[in-house]
Amino acid sequence: MSEKKDWSVIGKKIKELRQQKNITAEQLAQEIGSSVSTIFRIETGQEPRALNLAKIAKALDVSLDWLMGLRTTEDLDEKEKIPIEDINNNLKRIPVLGEISAGSGVDPIENIIDVIYIPEKRNVDFALMVRGNSMLPKFKPGDLALVVKQPYLENGEIGIIAINSDQAVIKKYYNYGDKIQLISLNPEYEPIVITGEQMKDIHIFGKVVGKISWE
Repeated sequence: MSEKKDWSVIGKKIKELRQQKNITAEQLAQEIGSSVSTIFRIETGQEPRALNLAKIAKALDVSLDWLMGLRTTEDLDEKEKIPIEDINNNLKRIPVLGEISAGSGVDPIENIIDVIYIPEKRNVDFALMVRGNSMLPKFKPGDLALVVKQPYLENGEIGIIAINSDQAVIKKYYNYGDKIQLISLNPEYEPIVITGEQMKDIHIFGKVVGKISWE
């Protein structure tokens, strides 16, 4: 998933919504205090300034979350609306990881492939690219899982987990005391069961609190 493709999806969404509301590019440019050429560049896939993106969301009367495709794990189909109260400080940058593994030391090995902007109010530390079909239907290949860094998970929570120094996976976590189960949401995949000494080799990188889908 390239950065250009990501912004082109958002640009297309902006253009379609603008046209649905019968707002011209000139009117939108005037509303956000910018130029018509800036609107056209954004709508054709150029990465917008964070401030302009927040202003566009406000001008089109949608949440920034919805415009960027953000969903929560509690209800991934709900277009949760977050009011844009502080335009200048509404977005923050977080790294997008292509993969993450425990490595041989204390710090994880992170493969940063991009950065994205998300609403400042979101408690998110990094995003991880979803690969494979094991977490369908909630997480599709190419989605970005939004993660809060923490070394623990409660039973039933979805997290980023590695065994030994292997590449981390996105799974639902259950600790039964004598064993740990990592569950895929796709029923075609068998649970990963960890017992005995292997339980000491579990590395939890964080809790998944939402996703970005580029559809």
